[in-house]
Amino acid sequence: MPDANRAELVQAYNWIKAGKKQQAEQLLISVIQQHPENADAWWLLANALSEPAEQQEALQEVLKLRPGDEKAQKMLARFVPPPPAPVKEEDPFADLLEETQSPTKSASNKFSTVDFDDDPFGTGADADDDPFAEADSKPKRRPSDSSEAVKPKAKPQEKAHWNPWALGAIGCFGILFLLCGAVYVTMNQLGQQMSGVVNNMMDEIVNDPTFIAAMADPTVAAMMQDGSFSFGTSDTLPDQLSARGSIEPGQSVRATVDSFVSDSWTFHGNAGQSYVIEVNAMDNVLDPTVAIYNHDNQLIAENDDIVFASNTNSRVEFTVSQAATYTIVVGAFGSGGNYELRIR
Repeated sequence: MPDANRAELVQAYNWIKAGKKQQAEQLLISVIQQHPENADAWWLLANALSEPAEQQEALQEVLKLRPGDEKAQKMLARFVPPPPAPVKEEDPFADLLEETQSPTKSASNKFSTVDFDDDPFGTGADADDDPFAEADSKPKRRPSDSSEAVKPKAKPQEKAHWNPWALGAIGCFGILFLLCGAVYVTMNQLGQQMSGVVNNMMDEIVNDPTFIAAMADPTVAAMMQDGSFSFGTSDTLPDQLSARGSIEPGQSVRATVDSFVSDSWTFHGNAGQSYVIEVNAMDNVLDPTVAIYNHDNQLIAENDDIVFASNTNSRVEFTVSQAATYTIVVGAFGSGGNYELRIR
């Protein structure tokens, strides 16, 4: 790839980090028009676009040019919609099931053929006596032996009758229970996968071997060494900041920066004094950035990574030209998180 196109990809990458995605999108479209086979340009465009459909198209182009690309496959997986939640409906057989499971005993129905006891399916010795036996029936005596009483005939045991509607209702309830369990397990797995994609997406962009190689270019390295390389930080102090207070040289503070609103700290600098300002992430999510503004709200120093793609903490060292109050702006590339700010 020509050095000019590599520099354009690096510029687009820094615009994406600075939130200037529209500018990055225009630059990347221009590169793709000249080199449609450039998979790196398509990958950057997928991160610069805001419409999911357009992002998917860009990722599909990456996979056409670089089949099996894990980063593109993982990012494309984020756009798969989760299955719809099941709709819980009323059981149409609830009344029938309740009627079958809670029968009432009735002695007034002379034509009933069911033994309505506490256990409608009891048999043997536990079953109730026949409720339709004649109250005045007496045992008959044998003609040959009047002293020996004839034993009454044993009551035939009645079979338990299962209501087919009740069986159907129980079966439907069991199927519904299994479906709910399957949906819960599926949703839980999808939630864990989406969380992993969101947490690793920004790390994958920063650790992309293509950009590590691009930043190793001698031209880019020289720009970073002489301070002419810009990470896209605003040249003037931004209006929307979360004011955290003041900090003194030799002091360290801890705070949490938001993903979209940067933190601001102030400190008094003495003329001719050199200072080292360092921001270290306190978790595995935050990729911090730091910028220093003078008393006229003009940018005088900035840093994103202490060592590109290796140490993502931020550090600047500068000498104060005149005694005044300076502003430190701590931001986040990607997701916000916890950090520690030090002045030495």
